[in-house]
Amino acid sequence: MASYTEENIMVLEPDRDRALEIAEDLNLWGLKPCIYASHFRALGRMEEKRFPLVLASMEYTGIDGLEFCRILRKRQQLGQLDFAYIILMGENQHRTRICASFDGADDFIIYPFLRCELKWRVLSGLSRYRQHEKLQTSSMYDPATLALNEKGLKKALYQEVNRMGRKKGFLSAAVLDFKNREWMEVSLGTGLCTRVKEEVFRFLKEKLRNYDQLVRTDQDRICIISGENDIDGITGMLKRISAFIAEMEVNEPGTRDFDFSLAGSFLSVSVHSTYADITACAEHVHDWIRSRDSFSGAVTGYSGTLDENGIHVDGEPVRMHPGSGAED
Repeated sequence: MASYTEENIMVLEPDRDRALEIAEDLNLWGLKPCIYASHFRALGRMEEKRFPLVLASMEYTGIDGLEFCRILRKRQQLGQLDFAYIILMGENQHRTRICASFDGADDFIIYPFLRCELKWRVLSGLSRYRQHEKLQTSSMYDPATLALNEKGLKKALYQEVNRMGRKKGFLSAAVLDFKNREWMEVSLGTGLCTRVKEEVFRFLKEKLRNYDQLVRTDQDRICIISGENDIDGITGMLKRISAFIAEMEVNEPGTRDFDFSLAGSFLSVSVHSTYADITACAEHVHDWIRSRDSFSGAVTGYSGTLDENGIHVDGEPVRMHPGSGAED
């Protein structure tokens, strides 16, 4: 069962004794159960944490299991939540209602059920979840670097704005490129510059935090989306990235030695949004990223706030020169 040890399984069950019994079985199979007693509480938690599989009770806790499924599927279709495989759990009297619903759960199980039946349904569900993730990867990620593409960027922005809005936290974004990239491509060749850029993406995939999002934009630029990172945090991160790139050596036959350095823009905003404002706020950040079409010789950024009316910067720009930290 080693291949399943990193899976978080949501157990949505208002009966505490029943929930603990299910959690005990999941633990025995090397899984990580997270117990919730309320459907609304579970929906809120899914906006903050990924759950590949949900075991959801049909019992009413403000809404019942079928309504929970409908809300969850709607938010998934809008790109607001990640896909989760849903197994409804109910009594025999729920069977007809569950079977009549074709837009909700992926599977169901009726109490009382055998431990071996629960195990089969859970592991089968996780297998199907992984198949779905492979399909998602092909549509939302750049195949050469495994960074997010434009479609993945939009989803990541929505989720991060939602997450930071709930916490009243900071969201930072950076759009980066090699300084004088056009001239470099003429001097070194487009193919070599592309390979160097892909090496930078691989480095960033290893070094960024698990919840930082790395994007390869349509303009072939590096974009980083970083939640819970204020102006000091993002400048510190960019300083480390800049130092790595400055030390890169390109040993290509027939090419001259070349000093690589970053150019770009960054932004750190305190997110002020309600649930109704999330889409507008995410679009403001997306528009800011798409508008970065030319860079000066330094990495330059601003701090400010984000709400449904736009991005509001305050103070003087922060400049981070190649090989140095942030300067006012």
